[in-house]
Amino acid sequence: MPKLRSLTLFFLCSILSHSSSASSKTDAFIIGDVRVEVLSSTLVRLEVKGPQGFVNIPTFQIVNRNWAGTKAYETQTGSDVLIHTKNWTVDVPKAAQGLSGISISSSTGTLLWSYTTLPSNHVSLPDIESDNKAWAIADTPRMIAPKWGYDVAPPGSPYPSTDGWDLDNDSPDMYVFLTNGNTRLLRSEFNRLTGRTGMVPLHALGAWDSRYHEYTEQTAILQIKNYRSHHFPLDNLVVDTNWRIGGSTGYDANPNDFPDLKRFFREAHANHVFVMFNDHPVSVGPALSPPEVALRNAGTRKILSDGLDVWWFDRNWMYSLAAPPGFGKTSWGTYIYSWIMSDFYPKRRMLTMSNVDGLQPELVTHRYPIQWTGDIITGSAS
Repeated sequence: MPKLRSLTLFFLCSILSHSSSASSKTDAFIIGDVRVEVLSSTLVRLEVKGPQGFVNIPTFQIVNRNWAGTKAYETQTGSDVLIHTKNWTVDVPKAAQGLSGISISSSTGTLLWSYTTLPSNHVSLPDIESDNKAWAIADTPRMIAPKWGYDVAPPGSPYPSTDGWDLDNDSPDMYVFLTNGNTRLLRSEFNRLTGRTGMVPLHALGAWDSRYHEYTEQTAILQIKNYRSHHFPLDNLVVDTNWRIGGSTGYDANPNDFPDLKRFFREAHANHVFVMFNDHPVSVGPALSPPEVALRNAGTRKILSDGLDVWWFDRNWMYSLAAPPGFGKTSWGTYIYSWIMSDFYPKRRMLTMSNVDGLQPELVTHRYPIQWTGDIITGSAS
């Protein structure tokens, strides 16, 4: 019996925004090398000055800099600077060179949070029933995407070894949520800070057909027509990795199976079916090296220009897609394919698919719409 790809779908809650609005309304206080930025009545940013100064623009993980802030003012004691709001106070040592010694207390003096160590970006949100008075994340590693995102950098661009991505101003940069046990508000603030998910296209809510099988153009179209002839709905046909030469890597279609990809996509679309292709990418260099970025863009966009609707970024087991240090290959790969899809189809709702197996809880993983849950095997009951 053929092995089937399970398409249990998990619809998550936020998407990477490509906008670049700078912060302009929040109160900011600089104490030594530390900037305290009051983003809202329940969110405060604690940032250590980096090699190139403080960061006021979106980063890869923190995409929203447009916050209204809340009323705040400064007082001093013999050794500390106090930043007060209505509900809490940030205590920062004078001439601070880092985050050590910073604490946050309620208006009644109860300690809510104090700095111990910089957390990684591998975090899970507190349980909805938890009673966290304060919860913190860190934008680490801090990366700033160029205006062209994950596209090939134009000639003469800065940071040529990383395709224009600025990795040189990394510095401790924390965000403390002071939602006083309101975990729904915490989720709202978290999504607003790190990015929201747009609605998936309507066809993603329809019927899917996916199996690990070497289709040909003829058998794939026959599969679609069989659904129609039996009066079953079909909205999405998934063609697994064997569409290509070699069965796994590369972006050249197998001419014995798909001699004319454009014709195949046209006929599938004429039957009102969207087509997803599986990609098992193999890196040719570091994650942001120009050869790697060029290969991924050229290969995936070539198939999109033939008429492909959706990419499935599938993980590899024997080899791997390279990711920047501090990020998992699945979350990074999902970003790559989502960015390319959104850039290629700017008027469509974004849709890509990745593997929940290996998808680590990171600040960016909640942005992407669906994950595939793993292979299932058909067989008879014992």
